[in-house]
Amino acid sequence: MTKVLQVPISTNQSRIANVVAWVRFGWRVVAFKPDRTRAYTKYANAPSLTVDQAKTTFEKYPDALIAIHLPSNVCVLDLDPREEDINTIHTRLRQKYNLPDGPEIMTPSGGRHLWFALPKNVVAKNWTSKNQVWNEPGVDLRGYRGLAIVPPSVRASGSYSWANQCTKLPLAPAELYQRFVVKQQGASPQPSSFNAPCQEIGPYAAAALKAELKGVANASKGSRNESLFISAVRLSRLNAKRQLPESSIKQALLLAAEANGLCRDDGIAACVATIQSGWKNGQRTFS
Repeated sequence: MTKVLQVPISTNQSRIANVVAWVRFGWRVVAFKPDRTRAYTKYANAPSLTVDQAKTTFEKYPDALIAIHLPSNVCVLDLDPREEDINTIHTRLRQKYNLPDGPEIMTPSGGRHLWFALPKNVVAKNWTSKNQVWNEPGVDLRGYRGLAIVPPSVRASGSYSWANQCTKLPLAPAELYQRFVVKQQGASPQPSSFNAPCQEIGPYAAAALKAELKGVANASKGSRNESLFISAVRLSRLNAKRQLPESSIKQALLLAAEANGLCRDDGIAACVATIQSGWKNGQRTFS
């Protein structure tokens, strides 16, 4: 079962208590200098700090920023208000990529950090807004082995604080992560490596959903795209009848397409387009 990534939200605990909370949640903490030039200790190829080691380190450096060394399954969108009004950037991103609510951090400069989880085999790079591949005005991308500073860190210009106190990292929408380079890590995942979002639906709908996803994941070359389209149509119709969580179902279909190798061969964008086409086809039945 895939572990749900969570961040510790606290607005009244001490700095050391926050450091300990991040470590206990499974994150790698780094003591960074307030001027953000470098870390106080080596971290790139060092093992993660234990709770005791983290307490000792941050007690030794009382002015250290709490930086998180990002894992491969997390990305952070760094919104910079120097180029454009922060609310304008925020609204544009939400509309363009259909972003769900998740943890958000306000930076001393008035910027924002938006945190998301990534599906398996998708790894975000560390790119500036001017990168030719990313090229998103006013937004830097922080990914694998990048750093993100978290509250209650304090710099000379101000402090970091929670703008949206959501503890669970939502899965990045396909519209966003299809912009990333897909990194293949060995063999394609098997159908058992992902779980259908069945927590809030009845047994009939859950069984139908699992069957459709299994069919897509096991589809052979030559039939994968058709299988993905047909399952999107069927699940769209089931959604119309029983109000399944649309975004979760589409993400699950995409994971099934990753499992059978279709995303690798045809690209994520093509798979997303197939799912959208099938979904709209199914919805027309009930329009």
